[in-house]
Amino acid sequence: MPLGIGIWELLILACAFLVFGVPAFVVGKRSRVPDPGIAFIPFVGAYIVLLRASRISAWWTFLVLIPYLGALALDIWIAVMLPRENKRDQWWTFALVVPGVNIVGYWIYAFTLRERDADLALPAQAQLGAPPPPPASQERVSGAAAPTSAAAQIGQLAALHQQGALTDSEFAAAKASLLASQQE
Repeated sequence: MPLGIGIWELLILACAFLVFGVPAFVVGKRSRVPDPGIAFIPFVGAYIVLLRASRISAWWTFLVLIPYLGALALDIWIAVMLPRENKRDQWWTFALVVPGVNIVGYWIYAFTLRERDADLALPAQAQLGAPPPPPASQERVSGAAAPTSAAAQIGQLAALHQQGALTDSEFAAAKASLLASQQE
């Protein structure tokens, strides 16, 4: 080869590319991450998709630029947050962080992960601070108007939070935004 890269080096790179890219793609697809195909960008794609699936800014991928410690810190952070965001047992953290075990762990994690419901996939209303729509269990009674009081809307937010549709931080942000708009 003209670049000094032999066939064995290319095979090793291709295997590494697939070993880490495929589980990240599957986790991204099942977590309804926008553009999960980013997982196949060499070296950083899997990090970007797994961070998005963990609801962490993909900008943290720049940590991999810090030799050794950056990638290690990012691996540990993802291993802790990914099971938490997907409502899975925290024992998965062990399987995702131990070297050697984590390769098999990510494959098993990815292919046993259920697809996230549409209402759980990165709720835009909660991120923007707008109150979310009422859950399906609180359908309108014939001719009754939707609740507009702050207490009723906070009740709806609390119901979504208890169902797991909103994280603690999303619930707090939406509640704060609602209370701030009521004071104006």
